[in-house]
Amino acid sequence: PARISLAIICVLLFLRAVMAAALPLSADEAYYWLWSLRPAWGYYDHPPMIAWLIHAGTLVLGDTPLGVRAAGVVLSLPATWFVWRAAALLLKDEDRAALAALFFNLTIMVSAELFAATPDMPSTVAACAFVWCLAQVQATGNGKWWIGVGITAGLGLLAKFSALFLCAGAFDWLVLDRDARKWFASIWLWLGVVLALAIVAPFLLWQSQHHWQTFAFQFGRVGAGHFTLRYLGEFL
Repeated sequence: PARISLAIICVLLFLRAVMAAALPLSADEAYYWLWSLRPAWGYYDHPPMIAWLIHAGTLVLGDTPLGVRAAGVVLSLPATWFVWRAAALLLKDEDRAALAALFFNLTIMVSAELFAATPDMPSTVAACAFVWCLAQVQATGNGKWWIGVGITAGLGLLAKFSALFLCAGAFDWLVLDRDARKWFASIWLWLGVVLALAIVAPFLLWQSQHHWQTFAFQFGRVGAGHFTLRYLGEFL
């Protein structure tokens, strides 16, 4: 039943908060904490969202492990809610929807990344909100939900470039699903796109003033590689 799944989720979230307070920072977390000392619209290797969230947490709880990780602990709640409600819309079954939210919290990715203060944390939360808004578009047929899709896409891109894959997935859905293609003719879809670009615009402006260094770093790593089966087993 849904109430059992939700009770287990509450226990998991409590344990995540305890670990956030008790465990020392990793090297990556300390690195992003240094960013937070100087809030800006961009940094060397990632967009700025994680620095802003760490800055907010340390303002309240000080320069402590819990202060650095506070945003992840707090944002675990809306992230779980987004998954729960998106699953309810898609599966039309509250018990299965709550179970989906439980499975979400049991994954290694979420257990680690909503606990650690890295760019993956706000990226994961934004992804959950993005999927919920898309589920609303599909379930209700109300084009106004594209505004939410655009906002969450923009926030996701301010967290980490991997949000581009979410946007590509949504575009594929629009192209491949015959019923979804109608949205290309809707003003709401394009308003969502404009909102996403508006949210990312200050970051892009900062990049233009700093030699596009974040793009050069991230996409340069892709260009430096080559096709190999070396990591296929590890990936699987």
